[in-house]
Amino acid sequence: MVIIVIDDCELIKLSLSKILPESAGSVKYYDNLPDALKALKPDGRTENYFFVADLELVGPNGVDELIRLTPDNRSHLVLLTSMPYAYVEKEAKRPEVLKLFTKPFNLVELADIITQTNSKYT
Repeated sequence: MVIIVIDDCELIKLSLSKILPESAGSVKYYDNLPDALKALKPDGRTENYFFVADLELVGPNGVDELIRLTPDNRSHLVLLTSMPYAYVEKEAKRPEVLKLFTKPFNLVELADIITQTNSKYT
């Protein structure tokens, strides 16, 4: 499983890099959605992606883009937000979204979700 973190908060990226066990999978960090999409455009391979995305950076259309990157519901998505607007709650109710975390949040809980999901695919 490839873990993709899209967030511009260096503290979150640094903390995740320290707390996630190596067995969780490959982790890639991006500051914005265009950089992530450019690096992750499908090339015929089927990957299991686990996205951790700041909703303010990706927006609702970006959530659609992330979900479309892998077929057969093999994408998993956790959203982060610091501003719980109505559209955030709507996005959090999508079936592909495992959880919505409002910043600040418990990094251990996020790491546990990633590790548990990864164990299903290894």
